[in-house]
Amino acid sequence: MKAGNLLGLGGSFLALASLVLPWWSISIVAANYSYTLSCYAWGIKETGYIPGVPSVVAFFAYPINTVIMLIAVFALISALLGIIGSFWKPHFMGEAWPIAFIIPIVYLGIFYMLYDIVVKQFAPELQVTTTWTLQAGWFIIIIAGILFLVAHHMMRKNQGVSHPIFF
Repeated sequence: MKAGNLLGLGGSFLALASLVLPWWSISIVAANYSYTLSCYAWGIKETGYIPGVPSVVAFFAYPINTVIMLIAVFALISALLGIIGSFWKPHFMGEAWPIAFIIPIVYLGIFYMLYDIVVKQFAPELQVTTTWTLQAGWFIIIIAGILFLVAHHMMRKNQGVSHPIFF
């Protein structure tokens, strides 16, 4: 098996691994209370409670989980394209890497929207300390996209294709 094929498989396994890890989280501390909202590819998880701050999941569970599930499907599609590209159809690797790069960008948009809702709209009068972080799943899908891109380039180079890797 050639290096490009192995890199494609590695990207596929990383894309699948990112589905079980958290992608980002928001932590809020107000007085003696704390609240954490973590986002996985399969949904949102809340822990903690701050009096007077309603549950984000209760208000926005359906639309946000729908978008998150669609993004999880795209992560699965990129992993599948990477596997198919590694074993049977090398040109499929060219479709895997753009999907793997678009996923974290869309997640950042969702993350910002939730951050804005939780911090600025639900608790404007509270003196809060807010921490938001990108988690391992977000970084791993980016690494998967990089592996898909390098694998695609190596496979095209092995086939003697000399034009840019984006075509």
